[in-house]
Amino acid sequence: DSEFLKKNWIKIKASINYLINQDKEKTGKPDGLIEGFQYHTLDRPWYGKISWITSLYLATLQVGEALANEMGDKAFEKKCRNIAQLGYKNMPKELFNGEYFYNILDQEHLEAPNTNKGCHIDQIMGQSWVHQVGLPRILPKDKTVEALSSIYKYNYQEDVGKYLDTATIKNVRFYALPGESGTIITTFPKGGADTAHGIKISDDFEQITVGYFSECMTGFTYQVASNMIAEGMVDEGMTMIKAIHDRYAPEKRNPYDEIEFGNHYTRAMSSYGAFIAASGFTYHGSKGIIGFAPKINPDDFKSAFITAEGWGTFTQKRSANNQNNSLKLVYGRLSLNAFMVKSEKTVKRASVTLNGKTIPVKLKANDKDEFQVEFDTIQLAKGDVLEVEWSY
Repeated sequence: DSEFLKKNWIKIKASINYLINQDKEKTGKPDGLIEGFQYHTLDRPWYGKISWITSLYLATLQVGEALANEMGDKAFEKKCRNIAQLGYKNMPKELFNGEYFYNILDQEHLEAPNTNKGCHIDQIMGQSWVHQVGLPRILPKDKTVEALSSIYKYNYQEDVGKYLDTATIKNVRFYALPGESGTIITTFPKGGADTAHGIKISDDFEQITVGYFSECMTGFTYQVASNMIAEGMVDEGMTMIKAIHDRYAPEKRNPYDEIEFGNHYTRAMSSYGAFIAASGFTYHGSKGIIGFAPKINPDDFKSAFITAEGWGTFTQKRSANNQNNSLKLVYGRLSLNAFMVKSEKTVKRASVTLNGKTIPVKLKANDKDEFQVEFDTIQLAKGDVLEVEWSY
């Protein structure tokens, strides 16, 4: 429901405004690009125009717009939308080098580490996030796919050992051994590794934080792999995921502990993003909307799904003239009044049954390839089956 949002809206809005004010820091008005002091999960602050952090900021603006719409806060909704549109234009204009998104150093803070001209695995992490939560794009699709293709080209390594033999930045820790495949956090196909550490290395910890760049931790890989799958680069994303599975095969390592910074480190749970991308799952609890757009075997697909108060099984089967979807609730409850799918063919008719009984529906085309059936609110309980047939 919407109670959590209503209770916390003032603080949520304040946190987004904090970032918007940081966007204003250099120029006095937002341009969609974060600059200045930026702290994050790699343990030392970076400065400058950083594609990774900016992409997350643009995703946050999309969230701000969506939540403001839910709250009826039209002024903040417009504010977030306008800045996100600036970022959509300015990030590719300023931070795309023709192959991938990079960073521009802050000349007043050259002591800070930075991937600068490197090809960073998280360079468009914000786009991956908005895919997962069903929000509009923060970056053009063509630039996104080009950047992801470059990450696969430069960062995915069939043999991590061979890469490290010639890498300018050496590892402090090893998450893949010679002969094993993995995806490096940052490579430097256009140079820049010699200045990535900044101009001041005062202790061993500062050196370790730069050493991250040559590591291949699983959580980073799942993030970019899920982005690839969402964009239709299924083979590339699954190849990178398979490398993780191969490294953590039971005869080699513990398959229940994909080590990151330490044992049972949380970031490996970003694998769930790849699961969402593979099924194309979307869900809005308070509006009662659920949807799917499978990227793997869409003609004959089956997966689990998880909602706020229940879980179950989703299936999809396609033929030349129709598509059939089934939603079986195995546990809990689920309130719905709309079901959404994507189809390359135009849907002309749709029919819906609940436990074999037909219910009246309204067919709606949301986009050129997105179709939705709407119906009076239904409450699914354990064992209930909702079936939808779409006719082309």
